[in-house]
Formats: sequence, C-alpha cells, structure tokens
Amino acid sequence: MSDPTILSGSSLNTFIECLDQDQLREASVALLFWSKVDKGGECWLWTGYKNGRGSQYGVFHRTKAHRFAWESLFGPIPTGTKILHTCDNTLCVRPAHLTPGTQKENMADMIRKGRSRPHGKRPLTEDQIRAIAIATGRQVDIAKQFGITQAHVSRIKRTPNG
Repeated sequence: MSDPTILSGSSLNTFIECLDQDQLREASVALLFWSKVDKGGECWLWTGYKNGRGSQYGVFHRTKAHRFAWESLFGPIPTGTKILHTCDNTLCVRPAHLTPGTQKENMADMIRKGRSRPHGKRPLTEDQIRAIAIATGRQVDIAKQFGITQAHVSRIKRTPNG
C-alpha cells in the first residue's frame, strides 16, 4: 500500500469508501504508523515508541518501525533478510533510505563506513598493546590515553603477552 498520508479531504473519503473491512483495517494501521513519522528532513524519523537499547530503533506493533515501513509498502520480508538503512539512521523509515540485505552485507557496510571494525582486528598496534600491558595507574586513565574502553585495557592486562 502506498503512503496514505498523502490523501486528504474528498480523495481520502473516496479511498475509504472503496475498501473492504480487511483493507480498511490495514489502511487504519498504516495511517496510524505514518502519523508517527516526521518527514521534515532528509530522513523520515520515527517519533513513536523506541526500544531504548544500544542503537535505538523505533517500534510499532512489536516490529521495528523501519521493517514495518518496508513491509507496509513492499510486502513480507523473506526470512533471514534484514532491512538496511543506507542513511545509517536507525530511526529513519523513509523507503528510499531502506534496502533489503543480509547480515553479512550490513556488517561489511558498517566496516566500510567506519562504524565498526572487522572481527578479530585490533585497533591498536602491537607496541601499544605491550605498553598497555605494562602500564601502571588506573585502567580508566590508561584507556583514555589510548582511546579505548577500560574493559579493553582489562582484557589486555589479563591476557598473557598482551
């Protein structure tokens, strides 16, 4: 179904009169969804409930908002398929900013854009790791000096040979 928020007045009434009960229910849900979207910028931002974990995602009817937006416009998402944000904004539901892909493609995109690093690759040189391993002082201060977390410093100090 296309974005029903573009309808108004008599065109909306005509649209509603043509719907059966199931279509009317689907249109009502779509209207509710799109009423919670701020289309004021390049990204269309979800303003409804957010899950509040890590990278914050919008949630609508127990579904991530960007996935709901995709499904409402293009149909079911195949099992194992992710809906990726080309804009890297997890609250964006603009269809032009969403694309289907795999988790592997999503991870490769994150690494390419510098939002992550390849698994197993250390952002530190071997000399930096040795320096951290023998450094004295508070781990939080060592972490700040090297631009890493205190937990990372702790792991280096607990690991034999850094």
